Amino acid sequence: MSRSARLLAAALSCVVALASSAPAFAAAPLSPAEQAAAVSLAARTKGMNKEYEACAAMYLEAYRLDAKTLGYLYSAARCEHKGGRYNEAIEHYGKVISNAPAGDPLVEKSTRHKATCQAAVTRQREEAARAEAAKRRAAEAEARKRAALDAKRKAEKDAEAQRQQAALRARSEADAWRRPTGWATVAVGVAAVGAGVWMLSSGSDDLADLEAKLAKRDASEKIVGITYEDATQQQEAANRKTGVGAALVGAGLLSGGLGAWLVWTSRDQRVTVRPFNRYRGVRVTMRF
Repeated sequence: MSRSARLLAAALSCVVALASSAPAFAAAPLSPAEQAAAVSLAARTKGMNKEYEACAAMYLEAYRLDAKTLGYLYSAARCEHKGGRYNEAIEHYGKVISNAPAGDPLVEKSTRHKATCQAAVTRQREEAARAEAAKRRAAEAEARKRAALDAKRKAEKDAEAQRQQAALRARSEADAWRRPTGWATVAVGVAAVGAGVWMLSSGSDDLADLEAKLAKRDASEKIVGITYEDATQQQEAANRKTGVGAALVGAGLLSGGLGAWLVWTSRDQRVTVRPFNRYRGVRVTMRF
């Protein structure tokens, strides 16, 4: 049961209680019109206390009891009007206008108040429409803001990825000399080692030949296989070959090691920098 119904039931209970508490010699029970008048008095009190919902319900009950008195329906409409229930008030003002005889003051009053209620309803609708439009504009602005922020973040990620890719490409281009230089250095080292080995072998052969010549002696143990000057020159030449060969082998090994290091540190690399969808940042893929 609504609050209005409960208030209406309480008012009717009061009226019935007053009627039943009358002395046994009292007049006959109240007629519907008299009951309506009693209810309207209670409704008037509710209206003075600004209890417009209960007031309207009581006036509607009074009008139900005495439909000939349009003032009850008008008063109910006025309570609904003051309570902000404009649609109900418009409906009841309309009934007063339709049922009142021509020239009845209630027609003019109801027409004027009905127009006021209709204007209030129009304002409410306009305010609701404006609020909805403002809410929609705020949502659109927020969506644009989020889209702009997402676009900015994406642009920053793309720029960072491009910057890293450019840096890797520049580093790769800067190291492009390593591989050919390394192979050339290895080749020089191999050639130097080969030449050094040949020089060592040649020097060793010269020393062996010198030893053989020095071993040739006569009966008095005098060296007859080579003269002193020739032996000295041959030994010096063999020593030079051995020294140069050793130097060439050492330099060749060093050159070969350096070349191998250059080749190793400049291995063919294919580098890809792109955003990784699953995780934030960039992923660098290197394939050798």
